[in-house]
Amino acid sequence: MSTQHHHARPQDEKYCVKNIETREYQWLTVSQILEEVNRDRSDSWQAYNEDDWFEGMNEWTNLRLVS
Repeated sequence: MSTQHHHARPQDEKYCVKNIETREYQWLTVSQILEEVNRDRSDSWQAYNEDDWFEGMNEWTNLRLVS
């Protein structure tokens, strides 16, 4: 009898990020980070996704990856 292992999808993994403006630390999923990156953008905005979230986070938010 085999045991099936369930692994978290990458977008469900939590990352420790620091808000460089407030100096607060948070544990966020990639999905939550993407919400922050892509919120309040114009209709012509090219949304970031699971492939380029890190670049989008650094470019468009006050969040920085801690671990």
